[in-house]
Amino acid sequence: MLTTGRNALFRAAVPVMFLLMTAVFLPGTAGSEPAPVIVSVQDGAGYVRIEWSISPEAPENLTGFRVLRAFGEEEPEPIALLRPDEFSYNDTDVANGTLYRYIAAALYGSGMEEVRSEPVSAVPGGPPGPPHLLDVVMAGDHVVITWTENEENGGFPPDRFIIQRRTGSGNFTLLGTATELSYNDTSVVPGTEYHYRVIASNERGVSQPGSVLSITIPRPPEIPSPPREFRISTTGNGFIISWIPPADDGGSDLTGYLLYKGVNGSRLALLMELDPGTLMANDTLVVEGSSYTYAISCVNGVGESPMTEPVSIIFPVREDDEGTSGNATGEKQEGIGSVAIFISLGIGAVLIILALMIYLHITGRIDEEELEGPSSGTGETEGSGTDAPPDH
Repeated sequence: MLTTGRNALFRAAVPVMFLLMTAVFLPGTAGSEPAPVIVSVQDGAGYVRIEWSISPEAPENLTGFRVLRAFGEEEPEPIALLRPDEFSYNDTDVANGTLYRYIAAALYGSGMEEVRSEPVSAVPGGPPGPPHLLDVVMAGDHVVITWTENEENGGFPPDRFIIQRRTGSGNFTLLGTATELSYNDTSVVPGTEYHYRVIASNERGVSQPGSVLSITIPRPPEIPSPPREFRISTTGNGFIISWIPPADDGGSDLTGYLLYKGVNGSRLALLMELDPGTLMANDTLVVEGSSYTYAISCVNGVGESPMTEPVSIIFPVREDDEGTSGNATGEKQEGIGSVAIFISLGIGAVLIILALMIYLHITGRIDEEELEGPSSGTGETEGSGTDAPPDH
């Protein structure tokens, strides 16, 4: 056991030791050595930079600085040892979005004496990465844009998304903002092509624009255009009618074709209904010498197209008229019909004239014979009637 004198000496030394420890390890200790003062803290994506200063009255035994760092409220640990003429440190070994505390400590003498600054806090981080645009689709009368967040969010989750749109090759303009991962564009116009992109935003700034997706707004379905290449040819006992699908189906699948027919100039009437995959039809309900007119239309979910131009043709078809089509066929066959009528009338007139001439010729000969007949008979009578001498 300590003697009473030694015990008293030990008790007297304890406060002195406590004061020395306080001067070495606590910031702003009441000693002659000044503590650094952190004058600037900058944090960004992946870094924290601190700067400090120290009183020009610092003693010459300043040997350097030590930087200490702590996670949240944990005890700080040294992370860097610097020369006495270095007054800043850039910490890049950080995680975005994490709270750090920093202390700058001045080292005096042999480096055992450390005078610390007041701690400062920093949270490194930056703007988020660009969102990943997933899809742009039609949903009824509007467009739905969907996306996902970028894994690199700068340490701060996005608090909103900026949706931009452009038409054609124009500039992108603000369409709207969203806090969810989708947006409905209700201001679209049918027949227009739109391009979309999305930008993420957090408390540190905005991202670069994400990828661009495009969509063309379909027009409302309408009736189709007429079938094309409408042709008629003969088979010997009727006609073959052929065509190809329309250039425009009106935005709705075809459901069939309607073939119309007229006889000798009569009004066109429905002849037959055909499946959408049928591109040819036969008509054998024809009579020799009659004129027939055909036209065709197609039908989709909206309604019936206009008819093709009617095509007229006389049965049977002359060899040089086979295979004609379209308006040219109608005009040609109508011309043929007119010529045939004219020729028929001419032949009839000639036959009448010939019959009349024959009749006149025959009647003329009869009259001539009647005139010549009596005179020759008289002669014969006179000759036969000459008095002959009587026989005795």
